[in-house]
Amino acid sequence: MKPVVSVIMLSYNTANYIKDAVASVLEQSFPDFELLVLDDGSTDHTEEVMAQFHDSRIRYIRSDQNRGIPFMRNRGLELARGKYLAILDSDDLAPPYRLKEQVEYMDQNLQTGVVAGDYFSFGARSFYCQTYKGNENIQYRFLFRCPIPNPAAMVRRSVVDRYGIRYDTSFQVCTDYKFWIELLGRTEFANLGGKPYLFYRRDHKESITTETKKADKIQLRDQAVNQIRRCFFERMGLELSEEDYWLFTRFYSYRQQSVTGQEFFRLTEVMEDLKVQGRKVLRCGSLWEEILDGWLEKACDIVLQRDL
Repeated sequence: MKPVVSVIMLSYNTANYIKDAVASVLEQSFPDFELLVLDDGSTDHTEEVMAQFHDSRIRYIRSDQNRGIPFMRNRGLELARGKYLAILDSDDLAPPYRLKEQVEYMDQNLQTGVVAGDYFSFGARSFYCQTYKGNENIQYRFLFRCPIPNPAAMVRRSVVDRYGIRYDTSFQVCTDYKFWIELLGRTEFANLGGKPYLFYRRDHKESITTETKKADKIQLRDQAVNQIRRCFFERMGLELSEEDYWLFTRFYSYRQQSVTGQEFFRLTEVMEDLKVQGRKVLRCGSLWEEILDGWLEKACDIVLQRDL
């Protein structure tokens, strides 16, 4: 009999943390799940740690070589049997109510294909992160940053299969951002709040994203996000000229850019153009304008700091 939820957990040399991550899944108040642990060719003692578990709901799949995050996530999608797919990384923790409450939300909101939630980040720095709420508020914010915390997310399997969505293996970074972008306009998004739906471990060398941090992370991220933003415009039915698009990216890249007051003035015109387009093609034009205005203020701060 197929489980309701497939929890997909990637691991690469996270032996120091994976035991706690797996235990947090086994302690869920919602018991109808399978846990797929996909080991991306670890060279530490991850396999020995996993051998300590004897729960029939666990499926441990070990790659004979390091394939990378998008390849292994796609492998998880292929192997998963659940109606819902929940993501949890092997260095993070899921609170015991997470699966139960996300499944209940999905069962009660059939128009929703993706649900995540607030999270608590711990490690070098500890803080509670409130996520954006409301479908349009989430979808519109994909233009600037990814508003879905990936390891707190659950996605409806039927939506992923209907549109043939998979992780883009040409991306070295921001693979989750690209994955969610492909679902814009095809389903609704939600973030649950009031408490954390993930305990997110930051800033340790065994993180599955450490390989990204070692090699020009910011430059790679900018390159990836530039491609993702083009996908955003396409999915939302918005357009910018090539010149205006690159002006836009100068203000909203991860790298600190040298920009001028004249460029900022042109950016205000670009934003006005996007507002006009949004009134025509987006469901909540006023919310779209509010979000653009907020990011325009951030661009203004960049110019003011340069002039100080």
